[in-house]
Amino acid sequence: MNKAKVLVIDDDENNRIICKANLSQLGVTVIEANDGQEGFDAAMTELPDLILLDIMMPVLDGYQTLEKLKDTLETRDIPVIMLTAKTDSMATEISKTLLAGADDYIRKPYQLPELIARVRNLARKHLLEKERAVDLREAARFQRKYLTNSEHTGSILKNAKLNAAFFNKPATDVSGDFWFYKRMPKGKAGLFVADTCGHGVLAALMSIQVLSIVDNCPAPNRHPSECLMSVNTDIYGLLSPEHSFVAAMYLVFDQNKLVLSNAGQPAPLLLRGTEVTELKLSGLPLGMSSELDFDEIEHDFIKGDRLIIYSDGLPESTNVQGEPFGAERIITHLQKNSSLSVRDMKNSLISELQRFANCEFDDDITLIIIEREHDLDEFLNRNNINGIKEEKNADS
Repeated sequence: MNKAKVLVIDDDENNRIICKANLSQLGVTVIEANDGQEGFDAAMTELPDLILLDIMMPVLDGYQTLEKLKDTLETRDIPVIMLTAKTDSMATEISKTLLAGADDYIRKPYQLPELIARVRNLARKHLLEKERAVDLREAARFQRKYLTNSEHTGSILKNAKLNAAFFNKPATDVSGDFWFYKRMPKGKAGLFVADTCGHGVLAALMSIQVLSIVDNCPAPNRHPSECLMSVNTDIYGLLSPEHSFVAAMYLVFDQNKLVLSNAGQPAPLLLRGTEVTELKLSGLPLGMSSELDFDEIEHDFIKGDRLIIYSDGLPESTNVQGEPFGAERIITHLQKNSSLSVRDMKNSLISELQRFANCEFDDDITLIIIEREHDLDEFLNRNNINGIKEEKNADS
């Protein structure tokens, strides 16, 4: 409790002195303010761990001050104990303070054990929540570095003549969606994309466990289904009851070919010009059975082709009427914006989603768009330009 700061807002100096003297037993730092506006300003400056707020005060009374505190981003999560000396209709007054957003109340004159107990409990709770928030920020930073690192993944794909744009939006502090690249010989690249059941901290922790298994799994030379089966064998039985499966997809980009194996992820979309093809494959998510087989699909992936990969959080996002965004709306948007760059196409689709759902998402959302980059040797070979030159040299 030595780290805690308590702000006492009361126009009666004697009351403030009593609070300060009693709270000194807890070792907290006490800050004083003698009216509502001064108290609000002090809360903005000091960001205390708890506020003791009198009701009857000049400038701003307790209810007006409480309303400002709860309407302000910086102070809305600070717990507030209302101080009331009223005796008439005490139950009504207490109910009013709690409905207004107060976390607790204390009657005047103060009873020392009650004051110390209520302050200790709420201040300790707020300190723990602050520590948890710091931990979650660190967890989110760790996740961005290892689980959803667009820079490193984009660099690996670039070496295989692929341009990529990434988007990830967790529903809470951290995401259960993640992707992981696989280094392969020149001209090739592997990509593992997954969505752990659920979202939040538990899903993120399970994602780290799955990533570790994928990282230790040898990169598939040609058959990503083999790697999915290996990962499934390793994670079956390790998943918690709350997170009993992982929807996943493994892709191998090999020159002008794409090989795909799918375990419960939405079918990726292949965009060629304005034509969209769903690369559909059946397959249960990882972890649902000890023995799973996965099919594969191979498809041409030539210059200008784009592959759109997304988690189910994107089409399942709803508007205020409860209507889902849907795969058809994704396809239509891609066709209308097929001339945009990969990055602009990603931004355009996400902007459309945010307008549709009013930026409120109940699930993690991932979107990855990968484009086959122009390759001069491939272009010459495909158009037999080298062969034409060789024929001319033979004739001469």
